Amino acid sequence: GQHANDPAVVGVLAKNAGDALVWLERHGMNFLPEPFEVFGSEWRRCFKPVMPRGLGYLRALTAAAYSAGVEVKLAVAAERFVRDAEG
Repeated sequence: GQHANDPAVVGVLAKNAGDALVWLERHGMNFLPEPFEVFGSEWRRCFKPVMPRGLGYLRALTAAAYSAGVEVKLAVAAERFVRDAEG
């Protein structure tokens, strides 16, 4: 981010990244076993999905949504966003 990032947001990301990876794997997301260095980074800190072009994320997150009882509607216009009490 070339020092333009919000430190609070970066902190939340860094603190929760490991738990997010575990959650994704629990819901069927598969990553290559070793972390890699993404372009522009100085450290190996990224995990590459086994499936290309976001397909793994789509499958895993769709399955998790259906398991949680989410009703997916297609071709429906969004009129507003609804936020919970936590914002």
